[in-house]
Amino acid sequence: MQIEPVFNYYINTFDVIPSDNGLSNVITKINIVIVATYSHFTESSFYTMSLSPPSPSSFVAYETLTRDIVNEWIEGCQDQIFIAKKLELKNKLTEQATKPVITIKPPF
Repeated sequence: MQIEPVFNYYINTFDVIPSDNGLSNVITKINIVIVATYSHFTESSFYTMSLSPPSPSSFVAYETLTRDIVNEWIEGCQDQIFIAKKLELKNKLTEQATKPVITIKPPF
C-alpha cells in the first residue's frame, strides 16, 4: 500500500545576522518542525534549513516577511537531508497505516 501524506511545516525560529552587505536582519537558517499526516496517523521531525545569502534584488525584509513566503522557500527546498526526512516520515506513516488491526472485546 502506497500512501501520500500531507506535509505541514511549522516555523519554529530563525537564525538571523543583524547586518550583512548593507542588508538588515538577514535570515540564514529556518528551524522547522515537519509534520506528516495520513488519515489519523501523524509523525514529525525537526529540520534546520540553511538559506543562501540573498542578493539585494531578491532580499525580503524581515518586517515584510509572511508565512506564505517562508513556506515557498521550504517547499522549494531540494536539500537531500530535507528530502530524506520527509521520506522517513512517509515510511513511518506507511508502517503504521498498514499494520493489521484486530478489534476484540475486553476480557471483562
